[in-house]
Parts: sequence; C-alpha cells; structure tokens
Amino acid sequence: MAKAKHTGADAPRMEADEVARMRRLEEYDIIGTSPEREYDDIARLAADALNAPIALLCLTERDRHWFKAHIGTDLVEVPRSESFCDHAMRDDRVFVVPDASADPRFRDYPLVAGPPGLRFYAGKTIVAADGHQIGTLCVCDTEPRSGIDARQRRAIESLARLAADRLELRRHQLRMQLERRRAAEAEAEARRAHERLRDAIEMVPQALVFRDADDRYVLWNRRYAELYSDIADLLKPGISYEEILRASLDRGNHVEAIDDKEAWLANRLVKRNGVAPIREQKLRDGRWLRIEERQTADGGVVGVHIDITELKTREAHFRLLFEGNPLPMFVFDRSSLVLLAVNQAMIDQLGYDRDALIGMNVLALHAQDERDTVRTVIGSDRLEMSPVVVRRYITAGGSIIHALPYRQVIDYHGTSAVLVALVDVTERIAAEERVSYLAHHDTLTGLPNRAAFEARLDRAVSEARRTRTNVGLCLIDIDHFKDINDTLGHGAGDAVLRFVADHLRQAVRTSDFIARLGGDEFAVILPDISGDRALEVVSKRLLGLDAVRLKEVALPAGLSASIGIARFPADAWTAEQLIQNADIALYRSKTSGRARLTVFDSELRRRIHERINLKNRFRQAIRAGEIMPYYQAIIDLDSGRVCGLEALARWRHPDRGVIAAAAFADVFEDAELSAELGLAMLERSTDDMQDWERLRLPYCRIGLNVTAGDLRLPGFVDEVLATLSAKRLDPTRLLVEVTENVVIDREDGLVITALNELARHGLRIALDDFGTGHASLTHLKKVDVFSLKIDQSFVRNLVGNREDRAIVNAVIGLGASLGIRTVAEGIETIEQAAMLRAAGCTAGQGYLFSRPIPAGEVPRLVTAYADTPWSPAANAATRVA
Repeated sequence: MAKAKHTGADAPRMEADEVARMRRLEEYDIIGTSPEREYDDIARLAADALNAPIALLCLTERDRHWFKAHIGTDLVEVPRSESFCDHAMRDDRVFVVPDASADPRFRDYPLVAGPPGLRFYAGKTIVAADGHQIGTLCVCDTEPRSGIDARQRRAIESLARLAADRLELRRHQLRMQLERRRAAEAEAEARRAHERLRDAIEMVPQALVFRDADDRYVLWNRRYAELYSDIADLLKPGISYEEILRASLDRGNHVEAIDDKEAWLANRLVKRNGVAPIREQKLRDGRWLRIEERQTADGGVVGVHIDITELKTREAHFRLLFEGNPLPMFVFDRSSLVLLAVNQAMIDQLGYDRDALIGMNVLALHAQDERDTVRTVIGSDRLEMSPVVVRRYITAGGSIIHALPYRQVIDYHGTSAVLVALVDVTERIAAEERVSYLAHHDTLTGLPNRAAFEARLDRAVSEARRTRTNVGLCLIDIDHFKDINDTLGHGAGDAVLRFVADHLRQAVRTSDFIARLGGDEFAVILPDISGDRALEVVSKRLLGLDAVRLKEVALPAGLSASIGIARFPADAWTAEQLIQNADIALYRSKTSGRARLTVFDSELRRRIHERINLKNRFRQAIRAGEIMPYYQAIIDLDSGRVCGLEALARWRHPDRGVIAAAAFADVFEDAELSAELGLAMLERSTDDMQDWERLRLPYCRIGLNVTAGDLRLPGFVDEVLATLSAKRLDPTRLLVEVTENVVIDREDGLVITALNELARHGLRIALDDFGTGHASLTHLKKVDVFSLKIDQSFVRNLVGNREDRAIVNAVIGLGASLGIRTVAEGIETIEQAAMLRAAGCTAGQGYLFSRPIPAGEVPRLVTAYADTPWSPAANAATRVA
C-alpha cells in the first residue's frame, strides 16, 4: 500500500503541530459527549458500505482514540500506541490492513491477539477544514479480507468528509453563539461553513436508497424513510421508482408539479434515464432536500438525499448578513476582477453609487502603487492563506483609507469569486504614524531626535563603506545656552533652539540630515561630502548665525555656536567612533573660546586621553591625601590686618611637586569628582581651623569654595554641619563661597534652600566673581549674603580703565547700601589697593598681600599682619616671601 512520503523537514502532520491540532479538536467541544444519531449514522453507513460488523468514528486525543460512534462493539476508547488509527492518520488515502494477525506491525496488539480478535481494518483520516487530522472513520472485521474495491473506498472517503463537515458544522454553531458581535469574522466563518457543508452534501449521503437496473427499490436506510415518512408505508423491495414517485406526487411532496403533474412526471422520468446528478426538492412541510444520484457498475442507481432546510435558511441569513453588515463588503469575479456585489457599508465608506461600483475592476479601488501586488495576491492558489496586510483604498472623492482586507473564495451563482470584508484602520494608522513620528522627532524643533540620528548615521556609514565615499559629521553646541535659560527664561531658550534649527535647515544641502540630540546639541550628517574643503564650507554656513534675523525675532545678537567635525573614513571607521571623535572636536571648540569649529585629529584624542588619565589620577590623589588646602590672606583695608583666608585646592604631586588648581581644572567638570574634592577640602580645612583654634590664632574665618553640584547633593548641608560640630568649630568661622550664577538656581530651588540652611546655622555666604554672571538684585534678596567678592577682571584695569572703575564703585556702593561686605580679588599694586580703600571696599586679597601658602605658614602670616598692619604707605607684601 502506498504511503505518504515524509522527510525530516516534512514530518507527519499530526506530529508537526500537535498543539494546534489539539486546539482545533477542543473547539468541537465533543470529547466525552453522549452518542449522537448523526455520527452513529455515519459509522453505520460505513459498516454497511463495507459489509463489516464493526465501525468506529474516532477522535484522536494526545494519548488515546476516543470513539464518538461505535457500531458493533462496546469499546469507547483505545490507547494510541495500540491502535490501527495512528497508522491510518499517516496515510493520505484509505488505510487498509487485510489481515492484522499476519502483519508484524499489528499482530501483538491486544485487540488482535486477544478479544475481539480483529483481523481486517480499513480507515480514512478525518481532516478538519484547516488541514489538521482530528481522527479517523474506520471499519473492522474479525475475518481477514483481500482488500476493498473502489466503490467501498469512495464510500468511506465520502463518509470521512461528511464526518469532518458535521464536526465543522458543530464548531461553527458553537462559534456563532460566542462571536455574534464580531460580524465580519462570523460572516466569513459562516461562509466557509456554508461552502464546506455544500461540498459535503454534494459528495456524502445522509439518506441512502439503492435501486436496481430495472429501477426497482432494493435497499434504503432509516434516514431515507424518515425523510419520506408520508410514503414509508409503501416502501418495500421490488416496488418501482415510478410508483413511489407517483405516490409521492399524489401526497403533495412535489409542490413544483402542482400545475401539471403528468408533464412533470414524464419530464422527471426522462431525466432519470440520464441520471440527473443533483437536484433539489421542496417537501410539502416546507423542508428542502438535495438529491444526488449515481449510477452503479451494474446499471443500478445510488441515491443520496440530504435535508438542506437549515442550509437554505442560512443562505437567507447570509444574504442579510452581507447586506446589513456594518463592515464594508464586496464580491468580485476572481477571473475578470469585476465587482459583482457590494453592501451598503461599502457604498457609504467609499462614497460611490452602487451602479458605479458594480462592474468596476477591483484594482481601481486600490492605490496605484499597490495594484500589481494585489493582482499577484488575487491570482495566487493560496489566496485565503495569504497574510492580511493593510491596503490603501481610494474613495470617490480621491482620499485614501487604510483597511485590512479579509478574503474568502466563494461560489457566487456558479462563478468563482472572492468575498472581501474591510476593517477600516485609517485612524489606527494615523495614530501609529504620529507615535512613530514622536518617537523619532523632537517636538520643539520638529527635527529628528537622537534615535533617528543614530539609525541614519549607521546607514550613512554603511553606504559610504560600500560605495567608498565620505561622510562628514558635525556636532553643534549653542554657546552659553544655560545662561540664556537662566537670564531670559526657558521660553527664550526654546525660541533660540527653534531659531538654530531653522538656520541649520537653510544652511545644509538637501541630502544632509539634521537632528537635535538633546538640550542645546544638534548634529548634521553630511553624506558623500567631497573633500575637506567642501566640508569646511558647509560647516562655516552652519556656524554663521544671522545677527539681523536674531534681532528680528528678539533673540540675543551675540548668539553663537561651537562645532566639532569628524570624517569617515579619515577619522573613524564606525558610526560610534565618528560620534566620539566629533564630540572630542566639539569639546575642543568650546574650550578654545567657543564660536568656532574644530576638525578632529589624532592630537585631540591624545588630549582627551590625558584628561581621562588626569581625572583617574586625581581621584587617587584625593583618596591618598595628596590634595590639600593652600590659603590666601584676605586683608581688611581699614585695619590692614588679616580678616579671613580663602582655602584653595593644591595637589602635592609625588613627582611634580605642588600643582595649582589651573593645572587640573578639567576635573571640576566631573560632578562626582568635584563633590569628592569639596568634601576632602572641607575635612582638611576644618582640621587646619582646629589647629589654629588651639594656637588662638586670629585668622577670623575661612572661605571654602562650593559648587552648585555640592549644594544639590543629598546630605551635603548635614555633612558640613556635622563636621563643624564634631570638631567643635564655630560655624560663623566658615564662609561658603559660591559663584554669582549659582544663586540663580532656576532648576529646582535646592541650591537656594541649601545656602539659606547653612546661613541659618551661622555660616557666612559669599558671592564669588561678582559682576561676571547674571544674578540680579532679586537673587540677592533670596540668600543671606555676607560678602560680595569683586572679580579680579575688574580690579586688574581699575587704575586706567574708567568702565572697570565705574563697575567696581557700583558694586561697592551696592554692598554698602545693602549692608554687605565687599572683597576685591586680584589686587597686585598699591595703587589698586589705595583706590579700593578710598572707594569704601571692605577688604582685598591678591599677590600684593600674599600668595597662597600652606597651612603651616599661616600663623606667621597672620602674626606679621597683626604686628605690622598693611597701609598704602607701607607695602606689606614685602613681609611675605
């Protein structure tokens, strides 16, 4: 017997997707149910067709075959490992075992070796509509046979298909109860059930009648007698078909023959001689039958009579479901692609008249660029299994709707057609496109964001690598953007960002790609840039911000940007390296005075590595105690004595000696490292204060520089207060110095809160570098300021520059008006000191009085100024080597 061939890649279907098969079986909700006549009838027909004593309708679970119908046996189940049916399910045709006792595969099976002693087996797989094998229809005998003939094979095949369709009908009935709200799916499934039921009716009998070559009744089944109950009393072997037909006609079973019974009868008998294959009959009680007659080899007739009343009702319901369905639906000829039918929802959705749609080519409904693809899908032999993807449909007004087309091949009045139900997803697509846009664009400027930039740069580098071309990357940073936000507010900052974005759009080529990476940082990808000169020309256009346009939109005229440039493949081989190197170049532009562009070279990378090494080494230095405070004296300009000391960080390097802060200024950009340095300076400075307290040294107070990052650190204020308390130091002896911009604190108010908390516990607050930042008088009201420190940039040219002198006098006057001390930084000449003293400045510091010195030299310095106070007439700096 031929077997279905399977390879490793094409394993038996039942094994390939057992989970899906079981899921399909569960959908029938039939396992364990009581016997049902329609399934028993199928099994009985199978037994009769093969003249066998035993027939089974088996449903295959994971480990057993359960018998929904069992004729001639009390068995209700058998293990799969001991069943013929597993073998039948591996064969695409009817599986036959002539003599099981002689077959080594089966002779040891309990049902063969023991009672009932099965010898013969014939079974056909029951295949669900989706292709899954859910069981078998089989017949057995305790006597061996030589095989089965073609008629018997066709009979059991037809009955197996009937069993599958009866199961499908059951499944659809269950699903219709559960899915009534899903009109489109219910209609599509019902349509498939309708087609499967029609196929079953055409091929598989429910009521059987056998007549001989003389057209006399030989055999009929119970279902036949039930269908024709009003003539059942006449049924007997040997009665002619004409007699039964006349009796049936007389008893009103053929309503179509009412007008002329004899003419109808004559016509029917003529058709009988040609064996009309299929006809329908309406009984007087309203039921409908479908009749199929087949001629047997001996000249007789096998008639199949099926009750299709329910089917007729469903066809009417289906027509209602189609026309009244809220989903747009249409039917088109699969060959000509012409629309055959449309429902009202389709008309409403697309805006066409029904007459305009009927006869239209279905491709005309689709967007032009989709028509070839749709034509290919429609022409596929596996149309119903094609993936459902979103298609674009054109309305009568020319607009586009997006919809998912669910298709089903149907027979439409004898024509092979396709039923399509549309699910409108236009709004969903628009929402998805909006979400996608927002995911890849900056909402403020409308430019692509970092994620889009990184993806585009990856593609640009890959393309350039493939085509052996160049890619330029420009990273752009707006100079002093934080100051704009702090002084003019975030609204002005947003306006600047939009202005710069518009400027970049106008400055680049159409092939270039602009993105906002975040904050005030932008990027421009320049694909296929021809040489460094072209790159520099484009970059300079990016750099130049139009002062006239800035003025027109009320933005700062001095707005500028810094640019860092890196090139592929000259500077980097990957997108990640390109970004890193452009960022290095940008950093160089910002640290070299800003408002400039820098092209990456290997020297920049070397400097970056030096910075990284410096930070790592500096972190080690803090933990090794190599960082210590040096102190610069602050002199009271009236008394000439020391009135305070500013603690300045110095690095006592084991190889390079004492290093001033300017040499390791880069470390202050690292917030974590800067905070660690601040705590170390606090610890060392307060240790020195303890020593001077024991010496009763009149050092007055110590100024300690603190950053905004320090003040935002959770627990920073508590750490300072705890340190002073543990060392029993007077809080008024510690002065916290912050730069003027720190008090602006637009972000979260934590800095102002921390400063006021320190002041509340007695610490003094000084604003350092006053006059160089953007603080206003309003900010001075927010903090309890003890002193203003005039920046040395104003003191340096105090004697010869009238503007600087005016600024210094203004700050001194402001301090006097508010009761705030003023301290001038960077005093180097007697003239500067004398002028400041005359203007009313409280105190001063600078090389005129003292350079920064280690803690051990402070007592000598303080004592020297106590013994011989400074005055303009006597230069005290000569006493301090």
